[in-house]
Amino acid sequence: AATITANTYPSLTLCEGTEDWFKIAATSGDLIDVGLELTNRFGDLDAELYAADGTTLLASSATATNIERLQHTAATTGDYLLRVLPKNGGFLRNDYDLWLAVGAATPPVPFCPDPYERNDTSLSAATLNFSTTSIYTDMIACGADDDWYAVSLLGGTSHELRVYFDQSAGVDLDLEVVDTMGTVVASQSTQGNDEFLTFTPPSTGTYYLGVKNVSATPGMSPYFLTFNRASAACVDDAYEGANGNDNQLQAAQLPDGPGFYTLASCGGPSGLVSREDYFKVRPTTNGPMTITVMHDPAQINLGMFVGNEQATNSGSRITYTIPNAVAGQNYNIYVGYLSGEGTYFLNIEQ
Repeated sequence: AATITANTYPSLTLCEGTEDWFKIAATSGDLIDVGLELTNRFGDLDAELYAADGTTLLASSATATNIERLQHTAATTGDYLLRVLPKNGGFLRNDYDLWLAVGAATPPVPFCPDPYERNDTSLSAATLNFSTTSIYTDMIACGADDDWYAVSLLGGTSHELRVYFDQSAGVDLDLEVVDTMGTVVASQSTQGNDEFLTFTPPSTGTYYLGVKNVSATPGMSPYFLTFNRASAACVDDAYEGANGNDNQLQAAQLPDGPGFYTLASCGGPSGLVSREDYFKVRPTTNGPMTITVMHDPAQINLGMFVGNEQATNSGSRITYTIPNAVAGQNYNIYVGYLSGEGTYFLNIEQ
């Protein structure tokens, strides 16, 4: 067994008809935390943790997903054995990433897979069908790993890719679109929150969307991705309902407390009035409550009032903080249309 310590071990390969064994030293009371990322369509892998005798099974993970995660608290000080094996003894070759933390020793980047891993290259890209789903709010940029997504595009048609994220010392996401030959079709790299890219593929076929964390010390960050043809119709959100939430009397009551909402401001038979959105929300605790609208001003330009106070508009973010919100009291939120139409996000934090 190869000795490993707390760290990340990318791009390991399990060859046909073999298993991988690793030796891990732990002190009594240490939590041994193991994570695997793989591409399941190339063959499923499982993980097992044994005592030093190699026969006493202490923990295992045998899901049918691209992620395996096991944890065990060491009862005694000594060596433990990690086994990575093909599910049901399958004869396969597959690559995987291994993440290990032992007690207080943890890798510089947390184990942060999303449902689309292992999609670190265009060859292992996760497939997105934007004709059925155009908004994704469950993606994570994890350390230096790139995220790649395969999409089928119509040549000569303008497409819009938007990625929303909070830039920080360890998070700076850039976008890239390549064809099946690896030729760059379009890219976007700016400073600050969020990246928006409009491009026209030269021909119909499969393309790959890359999301890359180019920070010098890449960390972990969730991000939201929207992708659609520029000509796609705007679809109203569920809060419009039969009568809409287009005025204060019809304001939609949001669930109490923090929340994240995917919304839209679209035109309609009643013209501009149908593009106004009114909401009410009650904090669950006393103290600060921050309300943020995330949008692409080039697609849909918005403004926001909370009560009678105008929020600060800074590019793709509109933010207002109530410093001393009172639990159980309703606060009015007005998202006003200025130009355009499309999707936006509303984030309420306490």
